[in-house]
Amino acid sequence: MTPAGSLVPQGEKTKKGGTSIFLDGENVTNTLSALEISRGVRSIAKIAEIRAATVDKQRELLGGPTLFANTATSSVEGVIVEGRDIGTVVYPDANVKIYLEAEAEARGRRRFNELVAKNLNYDSKGGEITLQQIVTDIAQRDQDDFNRAHSPLVKARDAIAIDSSNLTIEQVINSIESLITVKLNKTL
Repeated sequence: MTPAGSLVPQGEKTKKGGTSIFLDGENVTNTLSALEISRGVRSIAKIAEIRAATVDKQRELLGGPTLFANTATSSVEGVIVEGRDIGTVVYPDANVKIYLEAEAEARGRRRFNELVAKNLNYDSKGGEITLQQIVTDIAQRDQDDFNRAHSPLVKARDAIAIDSSNLTIEQVINSIESLITVKLNKTL
């Protein structure tokens, strides 16, 4: 049994190349995508002690053994980490920082399509979740994150912004790959 609250990435690859996440032996990958989880995160993210603990855990994961191997390294290279305060709080000394943004409507549409594809577009009472509900939730989360007292959402001074509102996933990936290549070649 894993310690309470620990999520363990497993080596099981999904059809789309993702990884399954287990909590105490139970696959919770889809559960973590549920709208109720996203809504609950907003209130928890405001608690300074929880934010500090998650920052410590994120740093530990990259400073110690990697998630998918049993070898420890003192400096981790070639890792991509995403999150709302990764480049400003968690890893402020990262070699490359990208501030990926998109309009709430675009992100809502993507999230809605993801939930529909996973058949998770229902709330805990069985009611169907609408696109407008998701867009509203995303806009509210943005406001909460921009205005929270601890680790507010801000663009790092040295981050490169990419607006993905009107880009395909392939275009976003190509843009990021190009930026990483240019940035790392300058620092070599």
